[in-house]
Amino acid sequence: MGTPRLFYLPGPVGGPRRFGLVCRPHQVVKAIFEAVVRGLALVLVVMGARGALGQQAPKDLDPINPDRPDFTNGTAIVPMGKVLLETGYLNTNSRDTRLREFGDHLLLRVPISDRFEWRFDMGGYAIQDVAGVRASGLEDFTPGFKWRFRDARGSQPALALFAGVTLPTGASDIGNPAPQPSLALYADRQLTASTSLGVNVVATYTNDDAGRFTQYVASASYGMQLSPRTNGFLELYSVMPESNGGPNVEVFDAGLGYLLNNDTMVDLHRGVGLNRRRPNSFWGVGVSFRF
Repeated sequence: MGTPRLFYLPGPVGGPRRFGLVCRPHQVVKAIFEAVVRGLALVLVVMGARGALGQQAPKDLDPINPDRPDFTNGTAIVPMGKVLLETGYLNTNSRDTRLREFGDHLLLRVPISDRFEWRFDMGGYAIQDVAGVRASGLEDFTPGFKWRFRDARGSQPALALFAGVTLPTGASDIGNPAPQPSLALYADRQLTASTSLGVNVVATYTNDDAGRFTQYVASASYGMQLSPRTNGFLELYSVMPESNGGPNVEVFDAGLGYLLNNDTMVDLHRGVGLNRRRPNSFWGVGVSFRF
């Protein structure tokens, strides 16, 4: 599961706090809305997990296949009878800004059929330092789904559709103040017995200080099975534009995953911007569980 590392910048440092010495009515309404949204999200997660775990898991499952750590997501659906949890830590550096994300968009994937899964991106806890000023708090919550509507056939890739919306539930200095709906097309194909190619095209209706705009991301990830337990990837992606009226940004990243057992994988990755735009670099580690 990926978030484009080059354009994910939380809200302005030094902005209005949710709670403080002065509590304005709109802040109270926002806090109540966030509590309700997170409560409903928790109910959906519990109901979905109970439904998935109530199914009989297939025997002789293939090894776990998480979407992290690259940005490009695959078309695979979590097997019925299982749920998948992906989490990690990400450190991003860009000029005078450092962003640390504990949880790195913690993702719970809950299948409801062989072709459809709910996806609950819980965000994480972020600490952002900009020119000596620090902001911290929870990131926004993103519910969504993935629908694999075509299997790979011959030279034709497998295809899946993703739809979701990032809700303004995070801390005022970290999250985005407006909902951000996203729509994405995922494609992947096995090239050889040990290599594969994944491609994503994503459109998000987002906003920054200059107003609302549509942001597109195109990515391609080349996967390699290096050993029975180790895999790797090389990836390029472009964010178009990085900000409202701003330039496009290109990123290269690479990483490794290591299978601890059939249901647990650890990973690490590192990336850099290719056109000297922020961030200059990022690195992260993570773990994924299937249970």
